[in-house]
Order: sequence, then C-alpha cells, then structure tokens
Amino acid sequence: MPKNASVMAREPAIRIYLWMVLAAHRPIIGLTVHRPRVKSRCLIGRFICPPIQAVVVSAAPSQLVFNSSEPSSVPVLRVSGLTHVYPGATEPALQAMDLTVANGEIFGLLGPNGAGKTTAISVMSTLLRPLGGQVQICGLDALRHPRRVRQHIGVVPQRIALFETLSATENLTYFGRLYGLRGDALKAAVRSGLQVAGLAERGDLALSTFSGGMKRRINLAAGILHHPRLLFLDEPTVGIDAQSRNRILENLIQLKEEGVTIIYTTHYMEEVQRICSRLAILDQGRIIALGDTGQLMRQHPDCADLGDLYLKLTGRQLRD
Repeated sequence: MPKNASVMAREPAIRIYLWMVLAAHRPIIGLTVHRPRVKSRCLIGRFICPPIQAVVVSAAPSQLVFNSSEPSSVPVLRVSGLTHVYPGATEPALQAMDLTVANGEIFGLLGPNGAGKTTAISVMSTLLRPLGGQVQICGLDALRHPRRVRQHIGVVPQRIALFETLSATENLTYFGRLYGLRGDALKAAVRSGLQVAGLAERGDLALSTFSGGMKRRINLAAGILHHPRLLFLDEPTVGIDAQSRNRILENLIQLKEEGVTIIYTTHYMEEVQRICSRLAILDQGRIIALGDTGQLMRQHPDCADLGDLYLKLTGRQLRD
C-alpha cells in the first residue's frame, strides 16, 4: 500500500471523493464502499484512493477530442435558490444562489477565502446536500439522482493526490478502473492520458521520481479518462511553470470548443480574462457580480482591469 495511504484514509474529504466516483460506477451498501481489486504490485485486493481528477493538461490541443451530445442551447448546469447553512454557523455559507452555465462554456467562479466557493462546488458536484434550492446537471436533478449525475461530472481539487509508489501508468490504470473502464478501452484511455500529460515516455517511472510540475500534470490528466461532460476545476495551474500553464489554458480552450463545460476557480485574474466566457464573483455566500469580463468592466469604468474590479467589489481586507 502507498506510504501516504493510511494518512489519506483518515481524511474525510478524500473518502467522500472516492465514494462519489465509486457510487457512479459500482454498487454501494449503505455507506460502505466496496473494495475494487486493482492489478498492481502495490494495490492488489485493497485500496485507498486520492480525490477524483478531471482535467486535460500538457498535450497539444489537437490531441483532445470531446464530442458533446447535448444541444448547445441546453444548459449543462442550472442552479436556483441554492442555500446552505452549516450546523452551528451564524451566517449562511450560500444565500439563494442562482446560476446557469451553457454547454461548452468556461465559467469562472471567483471569490475570496470563505466566500462560499467550496460549498457551492461541493453542492453542485453532489458531495453536499444543500439546505434549500435546486441543481440540474445535463438535464438531471442532481439532488434526486446524484448517482446518475456523477457519471457526467468530474472534480479536480487543488491538492495533488497521487500514489507516490505507483508509476504514472499504474495511477491512471487505477483511476480508469474506478471509472468503470476495462480491457482495450482502459488501455487506450491510459495511453491517451499519458500523452495528454506529456509523459508518454515516462509512464513506467514511479511518481516519487517526478517533479512537482509533472505530478500536477498527471494528477490533472487522470480526469480525462471517463470523459466527463462537466468539469469542476479548483486552481489547476497552481505551482506550474509559465510554459505548462500556457499549455493547460490552451487545452481548456480546446475542451470548450469541443463542448465540454468547465467551472473554473482561480486567483489568477489574467487566466479568467483569457479563457472564461463569463464569470461570477461570490462573497459572503452571495453572487455580487455576474457577466462577461467586458460587460463587468463597462459597468465599472474606474477599474483598470479585472483585478481592480475584484478588489473593488470584495475589498482589500485580508481573508485568512
């Protein structure tokens, strides 16, 4: 078992992400997750799994092909009246949030620490049941049919979560099997994932030998294996060099053109201006600004750029 497995097993967030992907593809009895058997020298007959990954990185855009079967006029994500209050909290984490995201759109979800972004993504990705409101994904009621919805979505948390003792190929194979892939389909997905990550020649090397950038690339590339329709990305370019970041953004633009919808969180305003068709700024559980960058800038002519606008609306006080 990987060295970090026992630590990861104690983290509730890790177990929840694992439960989500298994719930979409494997039977569940109560809250007990069945143990998939993975043909790996380290993981035969047992498992502890990192969070779900769901992004494409570090491949030439021409290598990425996602064909959306839904008409572009059908919203992939529709949220209405989303409200949530954590037990013991004096203020709601979300307050009547309304949001519609179109097919093939990269939508920026911005906000300072504690604004409600994580809660919103947790609810939209079926990991947290809200106190009130509705969530529809690909025409499905996400609150009533979470297992069906999970087959269409992917979630990429900011943290890199991979098995250091496994090779890149073994990591991708493991995730592929969790997503329900088998046989030739699994092998093809793993080959594609390695190419996307720019690691086709290093697939047999252990993750412990990889640089931080290489780990993040394979970490993100793992999410392409099940071809999700809707991707939730939490700061996917943190800690990556300028060249890798540029390649990632190019790939995300390509995904958008292929019909994949992306909910994108970041603190890099230049990324939002480059790739996001629209954005929402969330603060204290409420959407305080919504629209495309040009529209928002015209509404605030005193702001030189999106960074100025963001600070004007959310304030300059630290949010630790």
